[in-house]
Amino acid sequence: MNDIRSAAGKGFYEWLAQQDADIVCLQELKAQVQDMTAPHGYHGYFHYAEKKGYSGVGIYCRECPQRVIAGLGIAEFDGTNRALTRVRFKLMWNLCCLPDQYSNYAE
Repeated sequence: MNDIRSAAGKGFYEWLAQQDADIVCLQELKAQVQDMTAPHGYHGYFHYAEKKGYSGVGIYCRECPQRVIAGLGIAEFDGTNRALTRVRFKLMWNLCCLPDQYSNYAE
């Protein structure tokens, strides 16, 4: 995905409503809290980028997790907000979006 608002305009939420997915992971949201919503039947958890319109990840899930961890706990990497972990019982669902080798990111 490259911008949730663009995807929404192209029918992403209508498509999602037709799926039987328990968990849906999103990368490159390029959105802030006011841009996001959880579709009917899902709970939404997001890690927004500090810079508006930049990166960010999210998880939609049908069942509430026991815990959601935003970031890796490493300040130099967490500023780009590309990691989110969903914990339910003994299962950890980790979503990481890593820049490609040709980018200018130090991470």
